Amino acid sequence: FFNQDIQKKVTKQTEIEIEIRKSIVDNEFILYYQPIVDCSGKIIGAEALIRWQHPEKGLIPPMDFIPIAEETKTIIDIGKWAFKEVCNQLKKWASEFKIYVSVNFSTIEFDSPHFIEMIKKTIEETGFSYFEHLKIEITETNAMYNFEENVRKILELKELGIDTFIDDFGIGYSSLSYLKKLPVNTFKVDKL
Repeated sequence: FFNQDIQKKVTKQTEIEIEIRKSIVDNEFILYYQPIVDCSGKIIGAEALIRWQHPEKGLIPPMDFIPIAEETKTIIDIGKWAFKEVCNQLKKWASEFKIYVSVNFSTIEFDSPHFIEMIKKTIEETGFSYFEHLKIEITETNAMYNFEENVRKILELKELGIDTFIDDFGIGYSSLSYLKKLPVNTFKVDKL
């Protein structure tokens, strides 16, 4: 049965998917760096947050394009771009600031069989060597999905000198015994 509301939604998603693909080529994404502070208020890090600076619609928040990017797997190309940008920015900041920058990766990105390869290739292309300043963030749900494989990837990142953070901790229903098996030392607790 034809449903006009469903048709509008599908049409809108298709339009956004096409615009996302074009925006990657046209370099319309930008990163904002949200400061992370310690108990004394000192900035110790930053989280890279992606936004889409659309030429006609202005600044588009991630909730308006990330779900479609994940569904269409264009998130993988967006993630590559963001990771490369962070590596280049950290190279500029490394001599001046002793902070880390964390980069979020979705389940689709982290689950890709080419994820570690992409990280290594980007590091090589950018000449990046400030590994103590670089952190990868995945959600608790992401970490629990395909658990053994994800532990292997986290250990590979650790071998490169890159720590992994667990983001949105507390929104999933993970067993503490599983969480103890994760080779991570930082959990970002979700607001309750």
